[in-house]
Amino acid sequence: MKVKITPLNIVSALAITLAIYLLYFADKSSIQSIEQPKNLIVILCFAGVVVSFIVDQMFRRMIQSLKKIWMIEIMLIALTILFTLILRFIFK
Repeated sequence: MKVKITPLNIVSALAITLAIYLLYFADKSSIQSIEQPKNLIVILCFAGVVVSFIVDQMFRRMIQSLKKIWMIEIMLIALTILFTLILRFIFK
């Protein structure tokens, strides 16, 4: 079985790493000494992992070319970041 690394796999790995860090290694001084935002970030990280895994599997089944998968997934990640920043500035 040939392993294909894609941008959404990388995002999933980073989200899992962040969630594990926040669960086990982050002290209260590094996250505003409030416990609730840390737990929300952990939940959102795990939700992001599930969503990115499902979307990655859908792209792999629909698109055969690894180059096209990379281009589409990078655009998806960029649009998600842009949309998040826009919402952050609107509701600030």
